[in-house]
Amino acid sequence: PGDDLWLCATNRMASTINDERVGELERMGAKARTYTAYSYGDVKPSDKPTDDKLRLVEGARVMLLANMPDHGLANGSLGTVLEAGVDCVTVDFDDCEYPVEVSEKEWKVLKSSVRDIIGDDGNPAQELVTDTVGAFTQIPLRLAFAITIHKSQGMTLDRAVMDLKRTFAPGMGYVAL
Repeated sequence: PGDDLWLCATNRMASTINDERVGELERMGAKARTYTAYSYGDVKPSDKPTDDKLRLVEGARVMLLANMPDHGLANGSLGTVLEAGVDCVTVDFDDCEYPVEVSEKEWKVLKSSVRDIIGDDGNPAQELVTDTVGAFTQIPLRLAFAITIHKSQGMTLDRAVMDLKRTFAPGMGYVAL
């Protein structure tokens, strides 16, 4: 079904569905824009919550990847792109009574290590130190015509489509349900 959220076993499956749906919207004349992330320091692919090149199109279903408490929105909130502007995206979130402008967010990349010190009592001790080693900046959205079962954990959905034949780990179908 066209408007139902697909729960997929892998990122690759979700990306395929998302790309197909974005292509359909573009063929129907919807305006699209690509947002390019920037980063500095030690940023690994696994540190990035969304794509380096995020292609959004008006009418696309998206998921918020940050909390926006001023609007009552949290990481995982779903909505529909109303306008893909130059430096922000206007989204009609399912759980918000008004459209919200979503602009870039910076995610810091942290690295923790244990450092040897001399304690207040003069004895050797250790302390945990956390340093910022890099940062990733992008619009905090991802396409959400389809998402992974893992990303859907804890969500309450009115409707969803699940392809349980393609799950690859025990209990994955249970998590999806």
